[in-house]
Amino acid sequence: MKALAFCVVAACAYATAERTEQWSLHILDGRAMVVVDNAQGSRTYLGTATDAEKSVAIDVANKTAKVALDCKKTTRRLSAKCNDTKAKAADVLDCYVPGFTEPMPFARGGGVEYVVDKTCTGSRLVR
Repeated sequence: MKALAFCVVAACAYATAERTEQWSLHILDGRAMVVVDNAQGSRTYLGTATDAEKSVAIDVANKTAKVALDCKKTTRRLSAKCNDTKAKAADVLDCYVPGFTEPMPFARGGGVEYVVDKTCTGSRLVR
């Protein structure tokens, strides 16, 4: 994955019976913006993105909360099909939130959606 000196706009969606959210990640020149949209509305967090060779540390906040994401540069096999192991590998940022073991994978374009329903339990590419 290339250095993040240019604008990166990536998204991650989470859809289960309990919660549906979309997270958008924007990175430009060491600055970061995370926007979280859900049924309660939209929340915007601003702060920094510290780029290293294999990771990116995102530290953002708004007036009421802070969010820290520990992101690892990696690839995932993604397509519109759920858990498609034969899909072409795509560059992603697997971002970990403190207290959660599963990462939120962010990809350019439409992003990655993590779904738990009758049709899919896992990740798929959203365009």
